[in-house]
Amino acid sequence: LESINERRCACRQALATTAACGLLSSRFLPSWQALLIALEKAEAILPPLLKADESLHEPWREISRVRDAVEELGQLVDRKQSALKARDQELRGDLESELRAASIKTQALIERWRQHRPERYTAGGVSRAIEAIEAFSTELDKVKQDVQGLDRASTALRLSGESKDLSPASHILAELDILAAKEVPALIEVWRTVRLGDEFVQIFDATRWHAFDPASLKTKMRETRDHLATAPSRVRQYTVYADVLQLIDTRETTLSVLGDVKLGPPMSEAVFSANVAQLLLHKNKKASSSKKIWDSNTQTLGELVDACQDPSIRSALDTALASARADAALSEFLDELALQWRECRLEVTSDRHDIALITGLDILFAKLDDDASALRAMRDAPHFKRAIDSGNVDIAKRRDLLDKQCDDVRQLLELWADAQRRYVHLAAIFGSGHKSLGERP
Repeated sequence: LESINERRCACRQALATTAACGLLSSRFLPSWQALLIALEKAEAILPPLLKADESLHEPWREISRVRDAVEELGQLVDRKQSALKARDQELRGDLESELRAASIKTQALIERWRQHRPERYTAGGVSRAIEAIEAFSTELDKVKQDVQGLDRASTALRLSGESKDLSPASHILAELDILAAKEVPALIEVWRTVRLGDEFVQIFDATRWHAFDPASLKTKMRETRDHLATAPSRVRQYTVYADVLQLIDTRETTLSVLGDVKLGPPMSEAVFSANVAQLLLHKNKKASSSKKIWDSNTQTLGELVDACQDPSIRSALDTALASARADAALSEFLDELALQWRECRLEVTSDRHDIALITGLDILFAKLDDDASALRAMRDAPHFKRAIDSGNVDIAKRRDLLDKQCDDVRQLLELWADAQRRYVHLAAIFGSGHKSLGERP
């Protein structure tokens, strides 16, 4: 206060000085003086207390010296108020001008908040929204502190009237308090609540097909939903909360569709590309021409979200998966058939002439007949023809190869059976020790 020259200080500084002097003379000085009176009475009763308090600076341990400092401050405040009183009308006019400017600035700030406050979700925009709200909150606090200073100056100049009548500054403060105490904190709480939902959406969309783990994403999605479900009702009423829930719903649909594909029957790269990949890419309207080619290492789930929302995609994929399951069943049948004959062991026994003979040939021939019939039925089956038409030529090649191998085995066993019958017949005629039998195959 001593450093302020009332005649030279600008409007803002003069109003700040007026407010400071008003606070000191009306609130602080009377309180301090009442406290000093009480301390002076206590000093006579408990003199050692203050003097023993080492946390106090030396001058503050003497009540009389404190009283002198307070009186000196009071005199300084009186001088400043007297000096400023000569500028009373000028300061009133300046204050009214400042209040009008503050009111205009406040209205502009409120209008900007109403028009540009972040209430709708954009992908990855949670951090930006929180930063924008925090920046606005900082600006709001500065404006509020400025208006509070004007309000104190208004009170000091007795422009406020009675306490029941609000001054212009009080009206402005009331509008700012609505933003600072309610709207801004409420909206930033909403964005902080939905942050976990935004993180899940970002993780889901960035997941590449080759690293896609449906179970892991399903667990993460369930945790996200549980978190959002605990949000208070004041958060749920905001649009951004509904936006994030809707995004999670679309990812849940996508996870259901793509999870069936990922965990479905194995398909060759050619079959997958022809029946599944191209279907998903074709339905993805946002995909560029360069993204019409499937690459498991670069394809992300986020690029397939729109395609999976198409009502027809589920039916089309179900058809493709059913076809793939049928292909898998055919492939499994061929694998089992091939494994059966690879692991087949012939049973050998000796007859009464001590001749080693293969037994059970009739059973083997019956099994070959059954397998040959099954392979022919497979060739004539409608799905087998569709599989070939859809590009799954591997099935046809494997069927033809097994069919030929079964024929070869049959011819070999027929030759062996004929030779074995002849050998047994000769042994019965000549005896097993005849020299001609030593030349058996």
